[in-house]
Amino acid sequence: MKKEADSYSIALIYLYYGSWSWYFDFFIKSCSHNTEITFIIISDIDPPEEYPKNIKFISRSLIEVEQLATSKLGFKVSLSRAYKLCDFKPAYGYIFEDLLSDFQFWGHGDIDLVFGRIASFIDAKVLSKYDTISVRHDYPSGFFMLYRNVPQVNKLFMKSRDYKFVFASDTHYCFDECNFQHGFLFGGMNIFDTDSSIESMMHVIKKEEKEGAIRPYFDFCVCEGIPGNLKWDKGILSLNNEYEVLLYHFIQLKENDYFYKPSWIRIPDTFYIEKNGFFKYPKNSLIGFTSRFWVNSKVTSRKIWRNLLLKINKVIIGIHTLFSRQPNKYLGTYACRNKILKIAKVKNKFYMSLSYPKISMIKLDPVFYNPSLLVGYDIGLLLQKKQDEIIATRTDGQREVFHRLGPSE
Repeated sequence: MKKEADSYSIALIYLYYGSWSWYFDFFIKSCSHNTEITFIIISDIDPPEEYPKNIKFISRSLIEVEQLATSKLGFKVSLSRAYKLCDFKPAYGYIFEDLLSDFQFWGHGDIDLVFGRIASFIDAKVLSKYDTISVRHDYPSGFFMLYRNVPQVNKLFMKSRDYKFVFASDTHYCFDECNFQHGFLFGGMNIFDTDSSIESMMHVIKKEEKEGAIRPYFDFCVCEGIPGNLKWDKGILSLNNEYEVLLYHFIQLKENDYFYKPSWIRIPDTFYIEKNGFFKYPKNSLIGFTSRFWVNSKVTSRKIWRNLLLKINKVIIGIHTLFSRQPNKYLGTYACRNKILKIAKVKNKFYMSLSYPKISMIKLDPVFYNPSLLVGYDIGLLLQKKQDEIIATRTDGQREVFHRLGPSE
């Protein structure tokens, strides 16, 4: 039976650099069950030996992409690191128009996810009516977003007064979504009432919608966070054996310290995604119960040891307060997908603040068993500095990576 979305040609374009992550095999497995969509992956990494027919790999270095973008846009852009590509996603339809000319819709996204049946949610009725399609209700979903392939929509990003500034800067601004205003949008705030430093795509789309220039679609049909009880069965992704979902985004799961990454040689036709790992068999089977018991026991053991070390560390800090001094390498402002983190120094003590949820002036102490760590006991948070990143890990294992925006004031 022909799917409704088959009457529209769709291409999703991805740029990825470095090395394939553990979740890449899950991504391409789920792509293979969405045959009505063409997936274009631009990378400098060799493609896998086997991959679905609806995936097209194009070899291109990050420098070559930077040169192409500079040529197409008419000014020097900055792509010194792959993470910066997030800001350029809304411009892919313009920059790579030669690759997308045969398609009626194009889209961008991330590979740290597994698809369900895309056509079950993005069907002919949606495609015929809307010009931009977000699978979140509150902001443009950079991890999966569709645009009608017409010049007016492909140049939407140019409606932002700041797009040249953003593209020429080394700093990541989350331009494809909402300039890190997620927390406020979660709560229902209007994007124009937020204290955004630049005009993001959320600003542009909402402004163009108000003027009647485009017809945007916003709906919540995905899973993020750590919901557990997800089942992927021959292309169908369901939650709690009750709700079908379009995709599951690993944005938080992959950064959980206690999550056990699967090392399967081949991805099975059915698997289960839970908070501590991926499993091949259901809970009510003997092998499924045994594998979960083993993984959950390992997680519990790791949590006990970490909490014990932190308790010992807290006692040491209480006795030797002079050891609380740390070099200035932590100072600065950092951004994650939905929040801003600032680290400042006051009278030789470190303090942190988060924009969402609103947390200010939490004292940080050094962790003696790992000198690269700071800990905020009041909120159970570990901070680790790596180059221009701060890795924030809660005591429950959830981790977020913050990228430096600039020096502290």
